[in-house]
Amino acid sequence: IQVLVADQHMPGMTGIELMEYVSEKYPDVIKIILSAYDDSQIVIDAINKGKIQSYLLKSYATEEINIAIKNALETRDLREENHKLIDNLSIANKELKRRTRLLEQDIKKRKKTEKELKISERKYQELVEETRTGIMSHDRDGNILFFNNRFLQLFGYRPEDMKRLSFDELIHPD
Repeated sequence: IQVLVADQHMPGMTGIELMEYVSEKYPDVIKIILSAYDDSQIVIDAINKGKIQSYLLKSYATEEINIAIKNALETRDLREENHKLIDNLSIANKELKRRTRLLEQDIKKRKKTEKELKISERKYQELVEETRTGIMSHDRDGNILFFNNRFLQLFGYRPEDMKRLSFDELIHPD
């Protein structure tokens, strides 16, 4: 049952009592009460106890009752769509949390690797600078890329000399 329409005055129980029972057992059912009486206390009880969507007087035209039922069905459809959206959002949030955890793990690994790389670079730099061997590197075009202080000492160059020289100029022509 998606929409329940009941009269307020029925044999054995009132419409409010029926709606109260239905609200407890089937909270998603949309409830409408029809009554021949315009009693504000009944309307208040119907809303508070029976959790109704509409309270209509029987004197309303059939068209107005049909509109109330149509609105109730639209409300039901919107609720269903809302539940689907909430479910989809929940799934998306779980996936986002999973991906966030993976990214956090990746960031930790990268930071650790970066730290290890810096330590390795520092050790390499110390090794290159402390060695008794002159070290110089160049690219395929002969541009000097790197040289250590020992290279400068052994061959009598200054750092500014190395910036303007090419590898070919450092080699003896013979």
